[in-house]
Amino acid sequence: MDDLRAVGVDILTLGQYLRPTINHLPVQRFVAPEEFDSYRAAALARGFVECVAGPLVRSSYRAEQALARNNAGLGTGGIASR
Repeated sequence: MDDLRAVGVDILTLGQYLRPTINHLPVQRFVAPEEFDSYRAAALARGFVECVAGPLVRSSYRAEQALARNNAGLGTGGIASR
């Protein structure tokens, strides 16, 4: 996260790898929703404008809401005040 902020990244999405077929790498562990909440809090504390984090999040997941600084109710942290 620090490296991304250092080069000016403002919006971060974090998701869970899910094995699409038997021919792909297996999932090593499932990340709990609470862990995603802590990742989001860490990202906001580092200065990201928005971080959308959750098990099914993809890079374009709710992108319009993220750009509007509205995490669309994901997690429990709400939007950081700036």
